[in-house]
Amino acid sequence: MYPIDPDVTGKYACRFEGYAGSEFSLKSDCNLFLTKIPQERTQSLKIVSHDGLHKEVTSRTGIQFTSYENKTLDNSVLLRIDSGGFRAEEILEKGYAKLRSLFNRILRSEAQFLGFLPRDGNSTGLILAVGSAGNEKRNELAAALFPHKASMEDILGAPVTINYSACESACLNQAASCSFRLRALDSRTILQTPLLILSTPTLEGGVLCTCSPDFEGSECQYRKDPCSPNPCHGGESCTKAGHDFQCACPASRHGKRCEVEHSNPCESNPCRNGGTCNQGQTDGSSYFCLCRPGFLGKTCSVSAGDDCQPNPCQNGAECISQSSGPAHRKCSCRDQFYGKYCEKSSLGFSSGSFMSFPPLDPNTNDVSIVFSTNKRNSLLLYNFGEEVGGRSDFIGLELLDGEPRLGFGGSRTAVGSVRLNKFVSDGKWYRILAIRNSKAISLSVSECEESGSHCTDCPPGDPSCYVTDIGHTG
Repeated sequence: MYPIDPDVTGKYACRFEGYAGSEFSLKSDCNLFLTKIPQERTQSLKIVSHDGLHKEVTSRTGIQFTSYENKTLDNSVLLRIDSGGFRAEEILEKGYAKLRSLFNRILRSEAQFLGFLPRDGNSTGLILAVGSAGNEKRNELAAALFPHKASMEDILGAPVTINYSACESACLNQAASCSFRLRALDSRTILQTPLLILSTPTLEGGVLCTCSPDFEGSECQYRKDPCSPNPCHGGESCTKAGHDFQCACPASRHGKRCEVEHSNPCESNPCRNGGTCNQGQTDGSSYFCLCRPGFLGKTCSVSAGDDCQPNPCQNGAECISQSSGPAHRKCSCRDQFYGKYCEKSSLGFSSGSFMSFPPLDPNTNDVSIVFSTNKRNSLLLYNFGEEVGGRSDFIGLELLDGEPRLGFGGSRTAVGSVRLNKFVSDGKWYRILAIRNSKAISLSVSECEESGSHCTDCPPGDPSCYVTDIGHTG
């Protein structure tokens, strides 16, 4: 029973003025409670309220009680309002009084707002149940409301469907009949607007599909015998698998219903080195090759003297035979694998990921990193030592515009950095060697073979891959 107050601060308190009955009670937080239903179904209460900050406000509150029976629910009409996402409270505030006045004019007895149903499958729709205090049947109510559809839409500002039924979407076409039942639960739904509060039993709608003899399921979605009539192309054998079916397709066809005809896999002549192609007997889409002497493999592409047979490479790597003998074969590793036989793996770092380790020695560091990246700006390493006098030594290795830079300094040395004019963000493998010995630092980059398994050392003093510097005392 809060007053209409744009000021949301303060603590509300309310009391009755001139009411001495026992049907209603006001709690300290202005919530109105009903202890018993009064004999007079229309009540008017005078309530004085304040927020502890301003003067008291006196307001007149009207309360109207209505009751209905199960037959009222059974004969109610559902109005589906395509509200465009508006909540039930907004629709109620906009149209309750006008709709009630309209319904009372066109119905033989008093109209009753039974409440809103939960949203259906269309999330922008609201379902309003409307009943009558008289004995009108559903079709009579609907017939009385239909001529005033345009007036309802003008009041609500949204399209309205009169006598909406969930049967339109709940049961499949195989259903012999569909019935919709509305029932009231023990719980209550309360919709509150600044000027109106509507308290109704919570409504629940249920759909009952009565299936034709050949179908079953809550929505009549299953055939009792999915093989009748036979769904398999050409009358092939059908086997029931629960509510589903399986077709036994001939070698020349495939698909759920054997509806797809195989093309001849030998038309493209996949067999090499003079091999003969033969179509598979059990599966028309497969083939096998009869190879000439000296060749083997699925497509006769492998020489019988190939050093890569059997393939010694691991983790899906390709074996390349460069000459004769095991010493002349090479494994071409997939990404993240390296080693002679691609038996070793490395992990890539995604955005925001990192690896942590304990603080490095504050005076001497010897860091080697083998990596591959196409990121022009990234942090490869950052580490700091224990704090001394409010400062701590650090070492940081990063890529700026694709070139490595080493930063260092802290408690004993002024912060400094060296940068090597060499682009390393091209996806190739490199090894960076960063060495710090007190104030003396050096940074070198070596180029590596695929997967970083072997790197060529950079000669000290080579300006294309090596840089050094002496830091200043901090």
